[in-house]
Amino acid sequence: MTTIDIILICYNQEQYIESALKSILLQRVKEDVAVRLIVADDCSTDQTLLRIHQYLKDNNDGRLLIKGVHFLETDHNLGISRNYQRAFAACDGDYIAIMEGDDFWTKDYHLQQHIDFLQSHPECSMSMNRITYTYDNGPATIEEWHFKEDFHNFTLQEQIEWSNLLGNLSACVLRTSCVKRIPEKNFSVYFDDFLLGISLAEFGNLGILKESTSLYRGNINSLWASQCSIKRFVNQIHNHYVYDKLYDYKYLSFWKTCRKKFVKEEIRKIRTSIAHKISGKS
Repeated sequence: MTTIDIILICYNQEQYIESALKSILLQRVKEDVAVRLIVADDCSTDQTLLRIHQYLKDNNDGRLLIKGVHFLETDHNLGISRNYQRAFAACDGDYIAIMEGDDFWTKDYHLQQHIDFLQSHPECSMSMNRITYTYDNGPATIEEWHFKEDFHNFTLQEQIEWSNLLGNLSACVLRTSCVKRIPEKNFSVYFDDFLLGISLAEFGNLGILKESTSLYRGNINSLWASQCSIKRFVNQIHNHYVYDKLYDYKYLSFWKTCRKKFVKEEIRKIRTSIAHKISGKS
């Protein structure tokens, strides 16, 4: 029997949570796969948690046979890092699938695709699929694919030097045995997709699948998107140094390459933006 835990990470996402739940319940898995749902709501102040309870009650005959639903309790907001930490700690299956409350899976074989990949690629600590994006419910676009094969494995060096290859956690399925090896100190800083990739790449490659089976919702009013480009740049550089220090500068040469590439790319974006503005005025 193969076991997989789905962790539903949510905070004030009542507008989208039913779409996330629907895509979970529509999943098709093989008969020898047991699925458990772990709800890690970070003390939402809206109706997110109520809607989760109600949706699961009204749709308990969904296609996916969930062996159990576990709600993690908290009486105060933990923040993204500690919320992920407690969600991971509650997992005991072979694999962990992540669903963030404002995203959803677009194919009913999302889970099985990742399980099959990880079972046939023991060298990988996790897998993720190519991502489809939509911003404020606008047109959906799919990220570019730069490889000849239907999947590609990235190393720790590439994860750092390319300044994060993951992009969205709802596209990720993790090998639980590797997640349990993530140092506790990693949750003392801002634990995002970049740091998750670094953390797991220490224990195996990061497998990227060509077929997109998930959708990431971008929101221009989110904390990240609402920041000006300069503030985002400063925050990203700050995180680079924080993560470098977190690993006692063991990967300093990788980080130097990362920062060089990152700064060069940001300068290119600024120049392009200025050129477009000048062209528009002429």
